Amino acid sequence: MNNDFKGLPIVGFPPKAPLCCPLPEITTAPVLGRKAKLVPEFFDTDMLVLTQTEGTRAGGYVKLLDEHLGGAIAKAKEQAGFRGVRGSSLLLDLDKEGLNPARPRYIFLVGLGKYKDFALPVVCGMTRMVLEKAAELLVERVSIPIGSNRLTQESLNLIGTGSIIHCRLEERYAQHGGIGDLKELKILCTPQARKHLEEGLRCSTPRCPICPDLRIDRK
Repeated sequence: MNNDFKGLPIVGFPPKAPLCCPLPEITTAPVLGRKAKLVPEFFDTDMLVLTQTEGTRAGGYVKLLDEHLGGAIAKAKEQAGFRGVRGSSLLLDLDKEGLNPARPRYIFLVGLGKYKDFALPVVCGMTRMVLEKAAELLVERVSIPIGSNRLTQESLNLIGTGSIIHCRLEERYAQHGGIGDLKELKILCTPQARKHLEEGLRCSTPRCPICPDLRIDRK
């Protein structure tokens, strides 16, 4: 289990660099609802990203997915001591777990920290970690479920979430020339959230007057 994006100081946002190649396709799928259920979009991907706030237990679609996989998620979390601490992460390779040909091939868990501390730097750090892991694993498709109940007006709205994801994609391409073999990034959301997320994903202007991540090169 890894731990990342904790305690980063705040510095000025860098000027935008030109992109050397097109971004991967970014799509939204309004498949999440009030009643949790497993939908094909959870499986039709190479890497599924699951998030957890600190001190909470898996519920909803995460619990259903774990049951579908015979408890593999809960077992891996217990063995690694994964509790959702901000910046912690855990990768499950379902092929190595003997669940092949189960899809997705990978499940990437990211800790968001305590609910009361959820804010813009957390989404930014999570997105960076997801893109770095996608590049490392050379996956072509990544899916991220985003529930609107976790994003309140006091912390971060859905438009801001979409724009942060867009910003991180551009930053990664500008500096590294791409994200491995990534061709598609799919955001799984509720029908009500789709419009706001897509508005943010179309935004090419950084939402942050200051950037909380020193790992972005400012030279």
